[in-house]
Amino acid sequence: MNCIHIMKIFKILSFVFFTSLFGTLLVSTTAFADQFKLRLLSGFGTTSTDFDVPGLKKRNTHFLIQFMNFPAGDKHHRGWGIELGRTNAFKSDNGDFEYDTIGIITEAAFWGMTGQVGTVGHLSRGARDRNPFGFRTSLGKDFLFSMGSQKKGSQKNFFLSTRLRQDVIFDDERISTTSLELGIGIVF
Repeated sequence: MNCIHIMKIFKILSFVFFTSLFGTLLVSTTAFADQFKLRLLSGFGTTSTDFDVPGLKKRNTHFLIQFMNFPAGDKHHRGWGIELGRTNAFKSDNGDFEYDTIGIITEAAFWGMTGQVGTVGHLSRGARDRNPFGFRTSLGKDFLFSMGSQKKGSQKNFFLSTRLRQDVIFDDERISTTSLELGIGIVF
């Protein structure tokens, strides 16, 4: 068995371990959750890289879904969740750097804004065989509005979300993206 096979086995075992750990955390903390948020976000922005790419178009786009969990009794609005999405980091003459993403994020509210920090795994799409990891941060605001009757217990809280997002992807070289995100969500 050569080194490449050992690395592939290690990647699979790591993925299984961390997925199991995350699933256990999700189930155990969901029992104590007071509030859940589901966000659909889309973003666009600019890209910078540490390497020379022929015909680089420094635009990025992404679409993602976030499921956030907020514990009961936390008056500071601190929570965590998962994020699933698709990112096109940039286009070039050699092809697109496009990824499916999955991440674990934390969120906290301060001064009327919400900040997020997280780690993201990037699964390459197309002919590339790299699956890099990255870090992400965002700062934004959720504008809440309610629909339905509070007396009948059918009130639903919706929100519009705006964020400024920064991603760093550690592929062959470092890729940095800065994006403006816009989205909608529901609190349940």
